Amino acid sequence: MSWTVKTLKKYFDMRFNESGKAVEIAEKLMANRLEESNGIRDQLKEQAQTFVTKIEYNLTHENLVKKVEELQRLVYIGLGVWIVLQLIISVVLILIFK
Repeated sequence: MSWTVKTLKKYFDMRFNESGKAVEIAEKLMANRLEESNGIRDQLKEQAQTFVTKIEYNLTHENLVKKVEELQRLVYIGLGVWIVLQLIISVVLILIFK
């Protein structure tokens, strides 16, 4: 095939049109990707708003620790009372059946 000015012009025009169409398609695809990324970013922002802050967690954790310590103290007092009662009952039984 021999190239003339006319055929070269036609060839390059065709190639530029093809590359222009490819650029348009790439721009549309990129716009779609960016929209999807923005949607994901918005979802993450909304999700992050529902997370517990460190301050809230620490306050709640401290309250729970205090409650557990109170319950432990009550259990230890109850065990102490139970041991004393067992000791008293044992002494009374020993004195009764002696």
